[in-house]
Amino acid sequence: MNKLNPLILIFTFLVFQMLGMSALGGESVDRTFCVNESSRGSVVFIADACETPDGQVENSAVEPSVKLAANTSVDPVMPFSGVEKPVGKTNHARAPENKPYSARSVQLTFGTNVARRVGDLVWSIASDNSGLRTPNVLSELSHEDLEMNELEVDFQVRFKKGFLKSFLLESRLRYGKVAHGQTQDSDYHGNDRTVEFSRSLSSNTGDYAADYSFAFGYQFFPQQWVNFNLLFGYSKHEQFIRIEDAVQNIATVSETPPLGPLDDLNTTYQATWEGAWIGAQALVNLGPLQFNWRFEHHNANYYAEANWNLRSSFAHPRSFEHITEGQGNVVDLGVSYGVPLSRGGKLFFDTVVRTQWWVTSAGLDRVFLSNGNIVTTRLNEVDWRSRSLSIGVHYVK
Repeated sequence: MNKLNPLILIFTFLVFQMLGMSALGGESVDRTFCVNESSRGSVVFIADACETPDGQVENSAVEPSVKLAANTSVDPVMPFSGVEKPVGKTNHARAPENKPYSARSVQLTFGTNVARRVGDLVWSIASDNSGLRTPNVLSELSHEDLEMNELEVDFQVRFKKGFLKSFLLESRLRYGKVAHGQTQDSDYHGNDRTVEFSRSLSSNTGDYAADYSFAFGYQFFPQQWVNFNLLFGYSKHEQFIRIEDAVQNIATVSETPPLGPLDDLNTTYQATWEGAWIGAQALVNLGPLQFNWRFEHHNANYYAEANWNLRSSFAHPRSFEHITEGQGNVVDLGVSYGVPLSRGGKLFFDTVVRTQWWVTSAGLDRVFLSNGNIVTTRLNEVDWRSRSLSIGVHYVK
């Protein structure tokens, strides 16, 4: 039996050599098995050359030998340790396994940025429900150059495994406080904004605009240098306008307040656009740079409520409301610089330009009078436009 063990060992070594592996630690080396027989058993050692029949050894520097005595076996998958193992009581010690990295089943993205945003909100009403009677624009309010300091927070989950692989969920929240703005309130006797008989100018401070959006989507080509996302979502967009510190610039006797400041003016107009949207996003990765293009098309229900506090003939706090439908588009163009982190994940520094424009169809202007009566007329149109420049960071794990 102890004569067969060296043969088995040599055969095992040759198999490992054919597989490009070494039984001495994983690197292929050029060594030769040498076997010496003696009365005490068989001794196997590895050297650059074996002893020749005439006793000559080309290289006497050999590696540690393994003595194979009777009733001894050698683990063929382990390096030689020189330790004898009794047959039947073998307890092979195996090398630590290199387990493959277990990737996360989801990819998480957190982002935040600050922005400077400027917006304009304009609406007008007709003098009757048809919009055909003169004047076809009875009153128009233009809230212009609403400058906002804005904060945005984003969150996204993308699934990497399972039946939800490549699907994603996201939320985007934005809130901006108006630092400065101006409102013009004009009334007309003639069609197409002619024969202006009243105009007041006021400042806007303490107003706000907010956007809330939630979406799910599917990511195409997730491992390529170009990623494409198809998105479906639901969003709500608000503009709250407060009109105060007004001055009457054009006045008509018995129809308008006199020229000069309008004391105690504190009127409000709160608009809401809410509905479903569909969109697309493309991400182009070029080294550490990532270029982002995103487009959203919205269908929205529009509702606004106002409190005209100086109009004693109107009810308060709800003086009138606007009801209609509209559409909106939002476009993002951005560039990010990514920095890998030592503990995993990646941090991106972002710059994004965002433009959006919304418009309604004709709708209903419903006025609530202080005596309990309700009067309706045509809401001609509402137009909301804004543009912003933001800087921020987002983290991908």
